[in-house]
Order: sequence, then structure tokens, then C-alpha cells
Amino acid sequence: MFIKSAVLMTVFAIFGQGIGGGTTDVPVRLVVEPSYPSPFPEEIILTFTNAEGTAVGYALVSETVRATSFTGTRGGLTGEVRLPKDGKFHVTLPRSRQFRLIVRVRPNPGIVPATQDRYFLSSVRTGNVNLLEKPLVLTTTPSSDEIVITVAKCTEKTQDQPECK
Repeated sequence: MFIKSAVLMTVFAIFGQGIGGGTTDVPVRLVVEPSYPSPFPEEIILTFTNAEGTAVGYALVSETVRATSFTGTRGGLTGEVRLPKDGKFHVTLPRSRQFRLIVRVRPNPGIVPATQDRYFLSSVRTGNVNLLEKPLVLTTTPSSDEIVITVAKCTEKTQDQPECK
């Protein structure tokens, strides 16, 4: 039986939409290399934490989510996002906060029959900025700065990646 632990990568992000409450929608695109399989056998979990380390945003992104929805929680937002075939979706976040983005990739238990294909987080970018190394500043509400999350299929060449074991 093949068991894969969750992939965990940290991305630092600063969202500067001005002072005040409310929310903003941030466009995100999932890119799957070498190509998008159907069904996509993984779930993507996005967790946004503030400077104190408190989770203020959470999104489970999956093909098996029936409908995209976000609800307010004490101090933040949580939601589920239906992953469309083109990989484009939005996440809703509180405005005027500094965030750290944690991206996890894990097998989707709702995909039947299960597949042995696994994917690992390759990059997280916006424009030319590598968000695994540099902060992100979103300056408009709603944001026009697209976050691009790239995952790659585990192959013989990448089998030494911890996420592929």
C-alpha cells in the first residue's frame, strides 16, 4: 500500500489593501505538470496565518468539493473551493493583514478508484516573483495579482523528492 505524507511548503505573503475590515478575492491558478489529469488525484490545502501565527484563512481545493463557499470564523475565513478543470479559482481572505501562506498537497480520499500517481509542490509564484523566496504584495481589491501554484507529477527523475516517497 502506498502512503504519502502531506507536502508542506511555506510561502510568505503581505497583502496590502489598506486599513479596515472586509474581505478580498484573490485569483489562484493551479498548474499541473506535465498535464492536468482527470480526475486530479490530490487535494490542495491553503492556510493563511497572520504575523502571530494564528490561522486567519483556510481553503480546501479539490475536484470533489461540490460548491465553492467561504464562511466567517472567529478571526478569519474558512472555505472549500471546487477545483475546475482549467485550474482557475479564487480564495476569499480578510483584508489589511500580513499573511504567511502554507501550501499542502495530499491524496484526495474522494477519488475512486484511487490512483498511485502522486504530485509534489514545484513552485508558488505571482508574475516573476518566486513566493517561496520573496513576499507578495497585493495592492488592489479585489486583487488582480494571480497566485500560480505549480505541482508536478512524481516520476523516476523526481522519486528522491520527499513528497514522492
